[in-house]
Amino acid sequence: QVSAITAEDLLKKYARDFSEWVEGSLVWVPQVMPTGLIDGGFLISRVDAFTDGEKRILLRLAEGFSRARIVLTRGKAPAKSLALRMRRILVVTGFAIVVFAALMPVSGSVLAPAKVVAVDPAIVTASQDGVLAKLLVKPNQPVKAGEPIAVYALEDLENALAVARQRVSVSNADYRRAVQQGVVDPDARAEIATLFSKRAEAVAELEFAKNRLDRATLRSPVDGIALFSSPEEWAGRPVQIGEKIITIADPNSIEIRATVDVADIPLVENDVLAEFYLASNPLDAVALKVYRISFDSALDENSVLGYDTRLQISKEGAQDVQLGMTGTVSIDAGAMPFIYTYLRKPLARIRRFLGL
Repeated sequence: QVSAITAEDLLKKYARDFSEWVEGSLVWVPQVMPTGLIDGGFLISRVDAFTDGEKRILLRLAEGFSRARIVLTRGKAPAKSLALRMRRILVVTGFAIVVFAALMPVSGSVLAPAKVVAVDPAIVTASQDGVLAKLLVKPNQPVKAGEPIAVYALEDLENALAVARQRVSVSNADYRRAVQQGVVDPDARAEIATLFSKRAEAVAELEFAKNRLDRATLRSPVDGIALFSSPEEWAGRPVQIGEKIITIADPNSIEIRATVDVADIPLVENDVLAEFYLASNPLDAVALKVYRISFDSALDENSVLGYDTRLQISKEGAQDVQLGMTGTVSIDAGAMPFIYTYLRKPLARIRRFLGL
């Protein structure tokens, strides 16, 4: 609709100059789009007032301009609007890509330090309190069952045996003397029972001294190889009964022992597949399978807190590993969101720090 504009329709600061700029009448002709929206318009002024017929003609002209503008700008958008639209599209697309990548399922894995160990090795322990004189074998030396592998210092044991023998001789002499005198002497006859007990005690001490001397030589209980660090560390070292000295292991019966971090243990299960990468050959993997996981966490030999996890070695991979080799185990943890593989350890540390 064409609207007439007068000085009263303007702000006061503009109304004062209205008569200087406009002579006669001033009308507003809106440019109406086919959708009904007003997309601009025209201000037209002349001395004589516009009639109703002229106003309808002006509306027709404005409608024609509007249609012509649509035809000329079809398929084109203003530069600012196009740039804003493209920016929004890029932001939405980028956000969608990030979310998709974060939630995309990937094959997860758990890494843990590992070592090749023997299956059910035999442990040679100290047979009694004393001082070890020396070890009779070298590290990684093959040994046979019953072969001597260590010996105690014998001086004290031999002295104790000599003293025990002397006590037996003295107690035997005292007992025989009391028996002979007891025939005629009642007092000597009364001492026979006491001397008999002392002689039995001396004999028992002699047997104990002999037994200690027999146990002064430690022997291998099975065939295998001797596993220990250095013979010099044990020479002249005091030991207590039950203290571990040497491990005897079968080199053909081996497995992998891994220490799985506390934060990773929920992802590890029995019978899942794994791979072992040797420190000396990190490019080739040995196929494994988890078969045992400890119930509680504990410190390993390197003071690392984790769960003792044992893995079986495949027949093909057993030829490539030897006792004592170290490396890294990669345990299959199944499918998980991509973002979880990177955030699970930081989240676990934060949870432990907060005590949740």
